[in-house]
Amino acid sequence: MAPLGYVSAAEGFVFLSGFTFALVSARYGSGAEFLWHKASARALLIYCYHLIMIISVAVVFWLVPPYRLSAGARGDCTIDEAIAASGFAIEYVRRQFGLPVVLMGSSMGGLLTIFALLKGLEPDLGAYQISGKRERQRGEAK
Repeated sequence: MAPLGYVSAAEGFVFLSGFTFALVSARYGSGAEFLWHKASARALLIYCYHLIMIISVAVVFWLVPPYRLSAGARGDCTIDEAIAASGFAIEYVRRQFGLPVVLMGSSMGGLLTIFALLKGLEPDLGAYQISGKRERQRGEAK
């Protein structure tokens, strides 16, 4: 706990954003009424953009079938089963579309990507391969 209370990065960002807005707006006019008008117009613009984005995402989820929840069974799987499913997906994309396959992931998907590459799964490009290549280049430069 900080001496003045808990302050996170979000509060700091909001403070700096408001401070920057006040500095810029003060150059074009003065007085509380002018700043109030500018701040209200800016807030309305931001809320309109947020509303547009929320409606856009809702429309995409409603119109595009792949984003709807499937009726398939849900359940747990092992890491080996997830790696095998990734292998089937890689081969399917290669056969069906003839496209190069890039394997990468975030959070648990990133961990599965590393495990898949370590177990010998061979996409055209994998995140772990990029990292390993950079390490080798740094080692060779020494």
